[in-house]
Amino acid sequence: MDGPQVDDPSNGKMANETATAEKGQEDKGKENQRKYDKDMTLQIELQGTEKVTIMELLKCVQELCSGLMACRYTGENKYEVIMTNAMGKRRLLDGFKIGTTTVLANKLDNDELVVSFLGLPAYITDKEILDKLYGWGVSAVSPIKRRMWPGTNIADGTRYLKLYSSSPVRQYDQEMVIKAITNKLGTEDKVWCDQPLTTSEIEATISGLHKNKSPGIDGLTTDFFQAFKDKLSPILQSVFQEIDSRGYAPETLTSGLITIVYKNKGDKTNLQNYRPISLLNTDYKILTKALANKLKTVIPGLVHQAQAYSIPNRDISDPILSTKSALSQMSNSGGIYLGVDFEKAFDCVEHEFLWATLKQFGFGQSFRKTIQVLYNNAHSQLKINGLLTPKIKINRSIRQGCPLSSLLYSLVAEPLALLINQNQSIQGIRADNGAVCKMISYADDTNIMVKDEKSLNVALDIIDNYCAASGAKINEKKSTIMYCGAVARSPGRWQFREEKACVRVLGVYLGCDGVAARDQTWHEVLEKIKKTLGMWKMRKLTLKGKVVVLNSLILSKLNHVLQIYDLPEQTLTEINNAISTFLWGSRRNMIAHKTIINKQSNGGLNLIDIKTRKHCFRVKIIKKTIGQ
Repeated sequence: MDGPQVDDPSNGKMANETATAEKGQEDKGKENQRKYDKDMTLQIELQGTEKVTIMELLKCVQELCSGLMACRYTGENKYEVIMTNAMGKRRLLDGFKIGTTTVLANKLDNDELVVSFLGLPAYITDKEILDKLYGWGVSAVSPIKRRMWPGTNIADGTRYLKLYSSSPVRQYDQEMVIKAITNKLGTEDKVWCDQPLTTSEIEATISGLHKNKSPGIDGLTTDFFQAFKDKLSPILQSVFQEIDSRGYAPETLTSGLITIVYKNKGDKTNLQNYRPISLLNTDYKILTKALANKLKTVIPGLVHQAQAYSIPNRDISDPILSTKSALSQMSNSGGIYLGVDFEKAFDCVEHEFLWATLKQFGFGQSFRKTIQVLYNNAHSQLKINGLLTPKIKINRSIRQGCPLSSLLYSLVAEPLALLINQNQSIQGIRADNGAVCKMISYADDTNIMVKDEKSLNVALDIIDNYCAASGAKINEKKSTIMYCGAVARSPGRWQFREEKACVRVLGVYLGCDGVAARDQTWHEVLEKIKKTLGMWKMRKLTLKGKVVVLNSLILSKLNHVLQIYDLPEQTLTEINNAISTFLWGSRRNMIAHKTIINKQSNGGLNLIDIKTRKHCFRVKIIKKTIGQ
């Protein structure tokens, strides 16, 4: 490989190092308030064959210029460094060496963009430093970041070979689980799904692709296909027909690039806390997106209302509100809540089970065959620190990153919901309207609510059978159990993590005491807002810049919770005080709030009004309830 080999930071793409005390007469109280200045940013490129670590690079730059504010990895052997003084910048522009490796520094051109404004940290915390040290192996060796040198194997490559390798399933269990599916496609829907894709369907699919998305391993972006869609659509239509007729998809279409994304919870040095995301080629996504568009029109009639994941006219608030209602009922009548955590749920789906599920739902041979062809010749490579592992055959898994994945997972999860909800031996929680709730899901987030331990034991037996049939695996240590009201219990019966008052469900706290759960949820949101604003205060932002931060990073945090809980007046006051302090430096507004929330054309700043947003979500919920 040409060029030096550099150990990248723990997130695989970015290296941000600590701010250092600026030498000179600058007041220490303003030390962390340095303005991010494009003129003080340089591009650094390493040229040579000697291995250079990120720590060696940072140490050398710091010794040379005594004014390093931050460093960001931008590509193989390339970095952006932010300086705090012009003298240090000039020294770097002269160039220097680390061993035999030449380090070249260049100014940014006027039309070049520096790193995303919103992506820059205001300062580096001790925890982030510790995480970086972990990632660089200073006090712990992270299996995520071990390098693959020529002639050696990558340490965690074997893990993914195992993860994507098929495991034998119990045929009897599979047949029993599949039989639970009784809803089937009508004849018209079946014929329509089986029809070949037309040029107009492909062109509409291309137009609907999101811009600025990461391309697959071939590097062709959505912008390219959208720019030439009138010329490319007929070509793609011929290619897709050829795939159907031959029953074979070339590797250039089905190959994927796996990047590993931290789940934002748990130890960063533990590979279990990372999620593999497949970057797929755009032509592959066009084909699967077109198939997904067909599937979306028929799936609402196949999947029970208790599953909301990617189903049209259902959203994430539906299962949360249903679970909230059931827990409220359990506080009076008693019951047991179990939040089931499935380990690597998407990656563990056996293809044999997926094909059997699609067939049982009544999908035609042509539709099923197209999906099978795409999966049968699927390969992926892991990208770690800019290097690629050998190809891995995908023998199981629903590929995250594929437009079909969410819909396919909702289908393979449906038999479990049917088996539990239809089992007469399981006593669920009866609502005031007479409906019985036993299991509510959003993708692999599964919430089971039953009357007693006997019912829960039956549900767990069903889950065991489902796991044996589908390849799924329950993670007992991450699954959560909560006893509500007066219900008999057997201590130590299961290894689930027990919660006493509240459980976290899809980003909010729910519990038998609804007020306590609401307050805990809003307290966490408020603390996150204060923490984020505290970091952004370190920058000298304009008033408009502050509004951008508030609308995009702060007020967006409220949207999800506002769909579940009303916002108490006291919490609203605290949030508004935090916003005023961020905007003006005190709780007193320098400009009337009603003016700031107005449109710019009317003299305002387009700041989102929390109270209005709260009322909008209330109206949305009422309309949805009336509609149902």
